[in-house]
Amino acid sequence: INNSAEVNIDSEDASTRSTEELNLSIDNKEFNTNEIVSVAFTAAELTELYGAQFTVNFNSNKLQYKAAYSGAFDLLENANIGLVNADQGILTVSISDANMTTVEQADELFIIEFEAVNKGQLMNNVSITSDAVIAEAYDADLNVMDINVEFRNEEGNVETVSQFEVFQNIPNPFSQSTTVSFNLPSTSLVNISVFDVAGKRLFTTSNTYSQGMNSVNIDVNSFDASGILYYQVETNEYSATRKMVVLK
Repeated sequence: INNSAEVNIDSEDASTRSTEELNLSIDNKEFNTNEIVSVAFTAAELTELYGAQFTVNFNSNKLQYKAAYSGAFDLLENANIGLVNADQGILTVSISDANMTTVEQADELFIIEFEAVNKGQLMNNVSITSDAVIAEAYDADLNVMDINVEFRNEEGNVETVSQFEVFQNIPNPFSQSTTVSFNLPSTSLVNISVFDVAGKRLFTTSNTYSQGMNSVNIDVNSFDASGILYYQVETNEYSATRKMVVLK
C-alpha cells in the first residue's frame, strides 16, 4: 500500500474488487473551543485485513491536527499519516500488515487527535473520502474493498449528516492554491465555480462527492484574476457562495 491505490503484492487477486465493504464507525460527539478531540476509527464488524488507504477530510476552521496513535494497526506519523496538507484539512492514511490483521467488531484501527479551534460536531466536520488517496481496503484474499464510515450516537444508533454547509477557504488570502471544504447531506454531483466581482465565471469544476466533509483544491493558475473573488459550491438542491482573496 503506497498511497497510489495499488497493493505492493505480486498477485492477480490484488486487483479484484470485492462486493464487501470495510465498514468503520466513529462515535459522534460535540466539541468545544480548545478541547482536545480524540477520534477513534473502529471496525463496525469482524474482518480480516492486509491494510487500507484513504483520505481523512476535516474542517480546519474548527479542528487542527495534533497527533495519531496506533490501534489494531501500528502507525508511524509521516510514514502512515500524510501531513503535507494537514493545515488545509486533508490527511492521507496508509495502514498495512504483511501478516494480515484480524479486527474484531469495535476494535480501534487507529486514533487521530485534534484540537478544536471552534465548537462543532464530529459528524459534520470529519469524513473519509478519495480526495487525495483513493479509499480502499484489502481483505484476506487481497480483494479490494470500498470503505464506508458511519457515525454513531451515545445509544449506538447510526446518525446521518443533515446539513449542507460551505466553509471559508484555507488559506485566505492566498497566492498559489487554496482548499475549499463543504459538507453534503447526501452523495451529490457538485459544481464549484469562481467568479470575479462583476459576476464573470472564471473557473468551474464538477465531480461527484460523498456524504459528509469533502475538500477540493483550487490553484491560481486555473484563472487569470486577483483581488476579491467569489467561489460558489452548488448541487441540485443547495448552493452557497463565499468570498476569497487572491494575491498576485
